[in-house]
Amino acid sequence: MGLRDIALTVRQAPGGRFIWRLMEGSGDIGPFPTYVRLVEAEDSFDSYSSALVAGMAALRRLGSPVQGPQQRIEPP
Repeated sequence: MGLRDIALTVRQAPGGRFIWRLMEGSGDIGPFPTYVRLVEAEDSFDSYSSALVAGMAALRRLGSPVQGPQQRIEPP
């Protein structure tokens, strides 16, 4: 099984705080890739970098340190 197509994004929420989101490729074939929300932060963060670090930790939990996220695992 190949690696899952997962993207980590950070967006600025109302009030100037930041939220990370993991998105997974839908597998649709077309000129532009499409993604669906996989999991999102429950709490917001004071800075972009804090949200990015927390999102990366969530991404790492989806797979093994060596192989990455290769199969569907229910998000934490």
